[in-house]
Amino acid sequence: SEFRRAIADDELVLFHQPIVDTRTGRASQVEALVRWQHPTRGLLAPGAFIDVAEESGLIVPLGSWVLEHAAAQLARWDAEGRSVERVWINMSAAELRAPGYAERAVAVLEAHGLAPERIGLELTERVLLDEALETGGEFTALAEGGFDIAIDDFGVGYSSLRYLHVHPVHTLKIDHAFVSTIDRGPRETAVPNAVIRLGHGLGYQVTAERSEEHTSELQSHHDL
Repeated sequence: SEFRRAIADDELVLFHQPIVDTRTGRASQVEALVRWQHPTRGLLAPGAFIDVAEESGLIVPLGSWVLEHAAAQLARWDAEGRSVERVWINMSAAELRAPGYAERAVAVLEAHGLAPERIGLELTERVLLDEALETGGEFTALAEGGFDIAIDDFGVGYSSLRYLHVHPVHTLKIDHAFVSTIDRGPRETAVPNAVIRLGHGLGYQVTAERSEEHTSELQSHHDL
């Protein structure tokens, strides 16, 4: 009940984590991360409410809220002359199973004067295990509509490498569990290096993920 009210009363807030291009050193893309500004408990990370959102069916309106506000913020940055090429948002399996999601997502972006390629969609490996998505549907419609799609937390899920051929993926995100230990020696760098070579060999972009557990590491849209 509290979370349903949070969506209706705009108690949610987006933080934006920069994605740095190692070739140029520029942070031209960001990932939008939702937090809940609870009226009595303070700022809550997703771990405090995502499970409730999924179990209650509120994950779809939550995703719609994130998409709308991410698009609105990107349009404001454009108006201010900020050089933000793309905003990445997380997407759930429930959203992909919702008929007409791709069409509605395009409509949201068009309302803010944005092309679909300005928004990237992140899916976990667990989502790829949903056989209902394998035949295409909204997944294919999103890719064909111009949205970039990333596999989040790559390397820690249960999916097969064959999904890289089945689904129209553009980006692999190496889980921070692998990235946080790369300074310890050759053994710790082996997995990230292998994922990088795999991704580049398939023509994908590869992103190394930092920890998102502490909001102090994030930049809000006021500071970007």
